[in-house]
Amino acid sequence: MDDVSDDVLRRPAVLGSARAVACVLYVAPDAEGRLASVREVLESAGGGAGASAWNGVLVVRLVAEAARDMRHVMVRVMQGLSGAAVPRVWAT
Repeated sequence: MDDVSDDVLRRPAVLGSARAVACVLYVAPDAEGRLASVREVLESAGGGAGASAWNGVLVVRLVAEAARDMRHVMVRVMQGLSGAAVPRVWAT
């Protein structure tokens, strides 16, 4: 990565000091109705995450120092949206 790109990524509005980034996209007629429960999960986990919903699309954005730091939050969000356990590969 060149110096300019690195400087841009380190801005607080972009990534800050985070090295891990994740995005969950949920597309369904009830997407907007799920926003409040997803935000509750994100707020209980602390900073580094946000969610928006419009026109049947729910987008969850997460950043963290390391992937392991956001894994727990990702699992809770995905289980809440799907009502099912996460894929087995995530449990190993």
